[in-house]
Amino acid sequence: MKRTLTWLGALLALGCAPKTLQMPPSTPDTLSDPRGPREITTLLDLDVINDAEAGGGFVYAATERGLLIFDADGNATRLMETDRFSAVAVSADGSAVAASPTGLLALRGGNPAEHTPPALPAGDVSDLLLKADGTLWACGAQGVLTVREGAWVRIGEPAYCTSLFEAPGGGLWAALDRGALFIDAQDVVREHRESRGLPAGFVRSVVPVGGEGEAYALVQSPSDAYLAHFDGTRWFSYTINGFERKAVGLARRAGDILLFSEDYAFRISDPVGAGGVRLTPLQRGDRDQVLGYRAEPTEPAPAETGEPTERSFVRLAPVPPNHPTIDAPALVVEPADALAGPAYLVKSNGNQVLVAMRNQGILVSGEGEPRMVSSRNLVASRDLQIAGDERGIAWLVTDDGTVGVWQDGALRAVAAPEGTRPWSVSPGPRGVYLASTVADRPNVVQVHRRMPGDQWLLVVEKALFGGAPAPAEAPVADPEAGVDPEAGVDPEAGADPEAGAAVPATPAGPQLLGVPMLGVTDDETIWVALRVVADTESGGRMRGVAVFSASTDGVTYHHQGSDRSVDGEESHRMPDDFEAMDVNEDGMVWFASLVGAIRIGNHQSVYFGEDRGVRGEVVSDVLVGGRGRVWVAAAEGPGYRQQQSFEFRMPQFVKDAKPLRLALDPQGRVWAAGPNGLLVADGDQWTAFGEAEGLPSSQLIDVEADPNGNLWLLTPERVFRLSRPEAPAAAQR
Repeated sequence: MKRTLTWLGALLALGCAPKTLQMPPSTPDTLSDPRGPREITTLLDLDVINDAEAGGGFVYAATERGLLIFDADGNATRLMETDRFSAVAVSADGSAVAASPTGLLALRGGNPAEHTPPALPAGDVSDLLLKADGTLWACGAQGVLTVREGAWVRIGEPAYCTSLFEAPGGGLWAALDRGALFIDAQDVVREHRESRGLPAGFVRSVVPVGGEGEAYALVQSPSDAYLAHFDGTRWFSYTINGFERKAVGLARRAGDILLFSEDYAFRISDPVGAGGVRLTPLQRGDRDQVLGYRAEPTEPAPAETGEPTERSFVRLAPVPPNHPTIDAPALVVEPADALAGPAYLVKSNGNQVLVAMRNQGILVSGEGEPRMVSSRNLVASRDLQIAGDERGIAWLVTDDGTVGVWQDGALRAVAAPEGTRPWSVSPGPRGVYLASTVADRPNVVQVHRRMPGDQWLLVVEKALFGGAPAPAEAPVADPEAGVDPEAGVDPEAGADPEAGAAVPATPAGPQLLGVPMLGVTDDETIWVALRVVADTESGGRMRGVAVFSASTDGVTYHHQGSDRSVDGEESHRMPDDFEAMDVNEDGMVWFASLVGAIRIGNHQSVYFGEDRGVRGEVVSDVLVGGRGRVWVAAAEGPGYRQQQSFEFRMPQFVKDAKPLRLALDPQGRVWAAGPNGLLVADGDQWTAFGEAEGLPSSQLIDVEADPNGNLWLLTPERVFRLSRPEAPAAAQR
């Protein structure tokens, strides 16, 4: 959260409002690193929210991966996570309707309702609205629709509608990609176009106010955004002198009109005292030039306008030089709230405002104390999955199989290889690698590499535990070779004659659930940790590792009961369950386990426990570091192996911290994290970080470093990204 300083009192002392909007000074949260401060970014989720509404104690979010429902305590439930939801509408009692490509879903009290709304006609749904009188409205490529006598009808002419806003008196506003519509309770439509007073064509949001048909709007051209006010007879447009922030949307909260940028909310109101800056009027429309007509409900059909014009957020229009004085209602603006940011969606519902912020969730304010709700799908249950590609850009995989990449100051979800369920990510000799299972093919593992141009390249595919191999291409019918092109599928060959596709066989051996860890060596040998189905555990159990490559046909398994006649000639025994894996020592792979550090290589496996110098024996992490050292996070503190022996002589504060996880940054420094905070070893010099140095939490579960020198910290509730240190000015000279 940004720290803001009091500034309003100083302005009041001047006796007049400033001419430009002066923002409160703010500084980001930082960690005091001896090499320079690190800016801290808090991350909670990787959801892309398309719409959000609140009612009846619930918050609903339509996302790219299903419908999220938050109860009064903030607990999240995700429905239909394989579907994309584009819109959701909520009534005051908590009843809701959500739209996905497969149709409409009705909910009551956070659960699917018994009744089903009538099916919408073809076309994308951009927004839904449940009005106070209980009527359901929708808009999108087919225009503005509502339900009458159990069927959908269109009100008004075809147009691409992007969002709906309920107005006083039973009317509603429809924001279009080329203007806006106001529809009153008697189906009288008033068209507002750029040619009829709007300062620009794309309407991002509308806040109905006052009498029937009055409103504020945020409208946008390809290059500029404008604040607009319709007083019932004409449009007035405004800007803010010196306003450099990108405008995201408008909302109403407890009588206040709020303008949201990506990092702040600003209150717009009538001039009172000297607390605000006057909006600069730019133009006005002609009186009573809005086109109005009484609409006859018609049978809906898809509009021919195609997709709406995409508009990324832009700054408010600059004040032109020598602009004329315009007779316009006086309005002022002042800062209201700092946001954890960056905001990208703003919705208001009654007295509540919902602001979706990238990687933060949804901020709900207006009734009681503001609260944040989030799916927290970035909070891993085991360890962070962070890897850097050849450009140094960080990639990750969440526990629920979402792939993310750090771009433009935020984590953004990207599409996984088609038909796969991603599990783990790792750096490798040619960039970043992703290990996945295949939904409709039991025990099949695929490893892809991210290619320039944002494409996934399949590196290798293997069927584990005797699973079905990749299906062969269908043979080309050749009458001379005796192949009958009219022949059906042979049921005896394991195929469904009706579907014409192979029926996946149930594996005879272990059934694979996932591959929670991945390592890729310099010669592209693949090491994957295996989680398999277990009769006594719903989440399955670990079963060692599998080793394979694209250049060989076989698979080698290392696990507790390894049998070389079954698991490969190079198979070795090791615990089924382990905590971490490091493949970065040439010819060796290290594992952290409850019985010490384990090294597999040179045709043998070696256990390093108490008898070989690992104090406490239990090892939670291993790390191949610089200077010929292999580090371990052991029960009695961190240590390293060098020149055939282990060294555990560390400062007492390092021993007392007992870190559980280790990471190596590009400068060769070893970072250690655990329930007692964060430490770093620069050579043999250790430094500890706590709240005094700006660390937001000392309860750490994991630490990772990306190739650009940024740190990633996992806590029980959130993820922190610590930017690479900015060298002090004196050091730069």
